[in-house]
Order: sequence, then C-alpha cells, then structure tokens
Amino acid sequence: MSRAVGGLLAGAGAAAGLALLARWRSGVTKDEVRAAVEAGGTFRARLTGYWPTTAASSEAERRMEGGDEGAALWRGRRVVDPRTGRRVRLSTLEQHLADPAEHSCVSVSADPEAFPWGQRLQIDQWPGAVFRVVDTGGHFQGMGKTYRVLGREPLDVRVKSSRTKIAPSASVAIVKGDHWDRPGEEVAREKFRGQTVAGVSESGLGLLGRGRPA
Repeated sequence: MSRAVGGLLAGAGAAAGLALLARWRSGVTKDEVRAAVEAGGTFRARLTGYWPTTAASSEAERRMEGGDEGAALWRGRRVVDPRTGRRVRLSTLEQHLADPAEHSCVSVSADPEAFPWGQRLQIDQWPGAVFRVVDTGGHFQGMGKTYRVLGREPLDVRVKSSRTKIAPSASVAIVKGDHWDRPGEEVAREKFRGQTVAGVSESGLGLLGRGRPA
C-alpha cells in the first residue's frame, strides 16, 4: 500500500472515530448503551398511521383501516391479549399517552413473519411509550409487502385520525424477549428485506448483529 493511500485511509478512519466519539460524548451513557444491547438491537423504519373509522367513513376506508380488534391469527395460530384472553382491542397513540394504565400499549401493524405476536418496540419519536405488534395487513406481509423506502421496515402506528402527524422516518429498538408469543420466539431479522439490524457494543462505538436480505 502506498504511503499516500495509507494516509488517506488513516485520515478517514480518524474522522469516523472522532464523529463516533463526538456522538458518544453528546449525552449517551453507559447505562443507555447497555440497555440498547439488552434490547436486541435497533432498525430503521418507515412509519405510517392508521386510525379507527367512523359512521361517515367510506367502505374503501373501512376495508383499508380494519376494525377495532387486532389480528385473530398470527403465523396460523389463534392469538389473544394475555390480560383478557380475548382478541386485542386496538389502542391509539393518543389513548396510550393519555392513560397508559387503561391502554397499556400503542397498537402497531407489521409483518407477522418478522415479529413475534405482541413484540414490544420502542420508537425514538416517543421515547416513553410502549408499542406492540398486534396487527397486520396485506401491505405488511407476503408477496404484497410494500417497502415505501428501500431498507426501511414498514410499520403502521394506530392513531386517533388522519390529522395525527407522525414523522415517517424512525429508529426503532427491539425489546428483546418482551412479547406475548411462545417462549423463545425472537424477531426474525432475516425477514427484513435489505434491512440492517444493529445493536450497540459496550464501548458505544461498534455495531453488532447485522441482518441479511430475506
């Protein structure tokens, strides 16, 4: 390797290291890094919103938005809310933020082949809120799965109405092992087409657990 090329690589490496160090010193604590590791990693998502319908809603909107209950089947099995033993009653972001005791989580639609039933997620836009994957739809699974942005896993967040504004780009943390599925079930990261799932190392500078295309 020539001295010039070596110098360029060294300079690039130093710049990247300084950028990561600056990020590390910007307020991230060791406890937060450890929590990220235990959470099972993060992924980039493309968020959309869906909402309850009203008497004035069109038939097309009713079909698109679905009813007030979550999925009845998940990977071919009947699934229920463990608190009630019945199908999950969907909760909006606004309901959860206003009364988390009554509405323990925000309902999320996603790919049932990628996520265990009831998988808990944390979304950076609402750091204190609990999100769970309890619903799905034709745009989130199988041949009809739609990637609006390449490499961004699609997630649909239950909101009050179309007036609720959410930023489409999000960083989402997987809360490892926190779901309502069978023991031992984990997020199938390989189902994220072209997606990278990363964890944060104890040093705060490394990336772990890279996914691979489905």
